[in-house]
Amino acid sequence: MRNYFSTYIRKERIFVINNGINLQEFNYYEGKREKIVSYLGGQSEVKGYKIFLKIAEILHDQMPEVKFFAAGTFSDDLINKYPYVSFLGQINRQKVVKILQESRCTVFPVLWKEPFGLVVLESSACGTPIVASGIDTIQEMFKNGEDIFIAKRGDANDFASKIKMILNDDILFKKVSKNARQKVETLFDQQNIYKNFEILLKKIIES
Repeated sequence: MRNYFSTYIRKERIFVINNGINLQEFNYYEGKREKIVSYLGGQSEVKGYKIFLKIAEILHDQMPEVKFFAAGTFSDDLINKYPYVSFLGQINRQKVVKILQESRCTVFPVLWKEPFGLVVLESSACGTPIVASGIDTIQEMFKNGEDIFIAKRGDANDFASKIKMILNDDILFKKVSKNARQKVETLFDQQNIYKNFEILLKKIIES
C-alpha cells in the first residue's frame, strides 16, 4: 500500500501503522502443550473451514492421538460428520486465549487476500506457531520456517505436512514459538501502536 500511494503522495508524508494486540491479555505460555490443532474461523468459506476439516481428516488418519478444536458457528451436519473435532461454538476472548495457549499450533487457511488476520498475532503472542495461507501481508511481515509456517493456499496436504513437523519436533516448536512471540513484541505491541498514532496526530496538527 505504501508503494501504491507513493505514486500520488510524497513518501515522507506516508505513515504506516501496524495492527496491534494487547500483549498482557495474549501472554506467552511456556507450559506443556498437548497435540492440539486449533482453527478459529467458523463455518466461513473465505476463512477456509473446508481446508481445516480436510486437514483434520488427513491427520486423524495418520495421527489419531491429535485433537482438533474449531471455534465459531458450525452446522449440526458438520458437527455430526466429524466426531474427532471438538466444535466449541462461539467463545469469548478469555476462552480464545486459553485455547491458543493449550494448542500446539493454530491453522489460518484463508482463501481470500485477507488484509490481516488478528488470530495470527494472537496465536503468535501466546507462543503458538501458526500454519497460514501465503497471503501477501503474512509473507511481508513474517518469515517462513522462523516465526510462522506458510502453506500453499487451499492445499490441505501441504498444511498437514507442516503441522506434522510442529507436532513431532519439540526443538522446532520451541524455536518458532519464541520467534513468533518476539516478532509480535517488536512490531505489534498495542502500546507502541498507540504511541505511533500519537506521533502521527502531532505531526498532522503541527502541519
